Formats: sequence, structure tokens, C-alpha cells
Amino acid sequence: MKRRSFLKNTSLGMVGGVLLPSGAFAKFPDLGKESSSVVYRTLGNTGLKVSVVSYGVMDAKNPSLINRALELGINHYDTAHGYQRGNNEKMLGEVFQSWGKRKDVVIATKVALPRDSKTKTYNSGATKEAFLEKLDQSLKRLKTDYVDILYSHSVYNESMVNYEEVLEALAAAKKQGKARFVGLSTHSNEHKVIRSVIKNGHYDVVLTSYNFLKSNRKELKEAIKEADQAGIGIVVMKPMATNHDDYSGKRDKKYFESALKWVLSDPHVACAIPGMTAFNHLEQNFSVMKNMKVESRDIHQLAKERSNSWGHYCSFCQQCLPTCPQRVDIPEIMRSLMYHNGYGNPSLASETYAAIDGEQKLGACENCLTCAASCPNGNDIPKALQTARKIFA
Repeated sequence: MKRRSFLKNTSLGMVGGVLLPSGAFAKFPDLGKESSSVVYRTLGNTGLKVSVVSYGVMDAKNPSLINRALELGINHYDTAHGYQRGNNEKMLGEVFQSWGKRKDVVIATKVALPRDSKTKTYNSGATKEAFLEKLDQSLKRLKTDYVDILYSHSVYNESMVNYEEVLEALAAAKKQGKARFVGLSTHSNEHKVIRSVIKNGHYDVVLTSYNFLKSNRKELKEAIKEADQAGIGIVVMKPMATNHDDYSGKRDKKYFESALKWVLSDPHVACAIPGMTAFNHLEQNFSVMKNMKVESRDIHQLAKERSNSWGHYCSFCQQCLPTCPQRVDIPEIMRSLMYHNGYGNPSLASETYAAIDGEQKLGACENCLTCAASCPNGNDIPKALQTARKIFA
């Protein structure tokens, strides 16, 4: 999309108020002083008040960062059973126990059940008992009797939204007092998943991928509005997207604040959970709450970034799958690349790739002389798969 088209299509009418000047981020909060610049919003019908800039803890390993975020007033922390093989929850548990103010924090964790990568739905190992067993492990690590939000992790479609074993597990967790509210997370087909959640009526919160580079952002924006109006709280992950330069991991940090504001300018979004692994990340993201007014230079910044990102960003739309005669799981391979190059997390990248069905891994590409797979968003799939082969094969 050319810059002029982007500016037209991301006007205030489409995004509900957008973006802010780079000069507003010249001064970060002094980490030696407290700040009153925290903005809170109510998460759907849960009644939970969450800081609009909350904390995606997936890659964080430094407890001092969590402590400082707590001091600043960030009150919502998102983790998962599988992050860092459980060590992420353990780290959070230690911090929250030392903090000693359990009722002042909103803890969210996620449980993933085994699924069939070909059919994109759960397999026979996805049971209520398996879900609750993982939840009990998470609670022990987090040193708490309950979590405020419990998610079914990484839901792809309506079948997974309505999967009876998961619904029973979530209901049981609520009844047992182990989860105050329940929801699901979704990384692809998000607008369809969200509308399925609305129809289902058993979920309180949705954690969705949403950013200015998503190919389905217009449909997703409408679905988010519908969910909010139905009382379902919306939490956003991956708000800054990830800008790859030919999947080499190079990133332009200038647009990060504007990208975060693009998401937070949507009045139907309660909060975003950007990942923060360093104090400068915390400073930069926290500063966004000082002034969330959107101005034209931010729009121009994102237009420039969108132009540069064309063909270098996987939206996980899965539209490439039917174009591959071998049914290689290209979206999951692209996700593995994102974790490896964009997030700098080779361990998570390897785990993500390892979870792909054997017949859908890169070895299946050996049966083709040329790659027939194509991407509607301009990604060079053969080049991406070649890069992935060097890392994972």
C-alpha cells in the first residue's frame, strides 16, 4: 500500500483517533521518582481496572523490571504456563509474593492443550483434566490460589472456541475459585474467533493480536467493537507488530510509540501488553500514557513503516496454506522465525517449530523443485522458508 493510500485508509474515521508526535517521547519518566501518569480502563464487564499499558512478561527474566513496573503503577501482568518452560511464572510468583499486595495486581496466565496442526483443532489429548492439571501447576509457580484471568491459549477457529472440554475446564476453574474470569487468546483469524466468542457467551475476555500491519485490521477493528459492546474485555498483544528486514531481525524502533498509540487510540481496547525486557522498553512504553493524543506525524511514521514492511510481515492469516501443494505449515514456520529474529528468543522459536506436525515441517519442501506457495501480503515465502531452513532444519 502506498503512503497516500495508507493515510487515507487509516484516518481518524477508521482507527478511532490515531497517534502522536515523536517529540513527545524525548523525556522518559525518571525511574527514581514515582509517576502519576498511569491511565486505567475497565476490562469489559469484569470490573477489573487495568493500566492501558500493561506488561507482556513472556520474554522478561529480570525481576527488577517487574518490581519497577509495579512501583510505576502498571498493575496487569500476562504470562502463560509454557513461557520459559514455566520459569516465567516462577519469576512472577517470587516478585508478587515479595510485593505482598496480591489484590492490587491483575495476573493473567494461559493454558494450551495439544492440537492437530493439519486440522487446526484439538486432538484427543485435549481434555478438561489436562487443562486443570496445568492450571494447578501454574498456580503453584505463581504462588497464588487464583488468577484474575485464565485464557485458553492460541485459538484458531470457531471449533476451538466451542470445544466442550475447554469450556468445562474454564467453568470448573471459575467454580473452584481458581480463576476470577476466563477468556481465550488468538493469533490468527482473530475477527472470526472474536465473533465466535460473542456468540458462545461463556468468555469474559479476549486477548488478541492487533496492530497497524495486520492484513485483517479493518475487520478486526469491527469485531473488537462488537465484543466490547457485548461486555467482553479486549486485551491486545503484539501491538507494535514486528518489522523484519528480510527476516534478518533488523528493526526500526522509531515507530514503536506510534504503533502502541495506534492500538490504544481504539476506545474499545482496554489495554495492550507489549513485551518489555529492558528498562528502556519500560520507560518508552510507560511514557505513552503521558499523552495518548494522536497527531499527524505519527500517522506519517506508520505510513512509512507500513511501506517498508510490505512483504516482510506475516499476519498469520493462513491464506498461504491452500497454495502449498505439500501443506507445509507456513504460518507456524513464520511464527518461529518471528520469535527467533524479531523477538531474539531462539528457545521459544525452536519449541514453536518443534510443535509443528512432522509432515508439515520444512522437510516436506524437498519434494518440490520450485515453491508454489504465495502470500496475499507480498511475503517472499520461498526466501522466508530458505531462511528458516538455515535455522531449524
